[in-house]
Amino acid sequence: MTHAPQATSSEVRPKIEHAVADFNQRAKTDPKMIETLKDMDRLIQLDVEGDQVYHFHLKDSHIDGVKDGPTANPQVLVSTDKQTLLGIFSGETSAMKAYMTKRIKFKATLMDLLVLKKLF
Repeated sequence: MTHAPQATSSEVRPKIEHAVADFNQRAKTDPKMIETLKDMDRLIQLDVEGDQVYHFHLKDSHIDGVKDGPTANPQVLVSTDKQTLLGIFSGETSAMKAYMTKRIKFKATLMDLLVLKKLF
């Protein structure tokens, strides 16, 4: 029996960076998103089991890039494992199904969850 090769941490960061770039592009062009993001200022931390912790800052309708390590006092905390996150980014895993099966967890307000839905 052969197994798919295990993902390496170098696979995770580029996927997150791509998702952030897509999010930022939509934030410039989607009128609903522009209205939703107006005046939002959030520190977001992403804990990826089997990889590392990342964080980013959403301010002025823009995420300022992906940074390594935790951030002080994040308003939004997302935790998942590496395989689930890569599956969500590749389309093999539904973010909603991962949430319902507790493979991805959010500590956030309802408004923050609506915004995060656009990132994942």
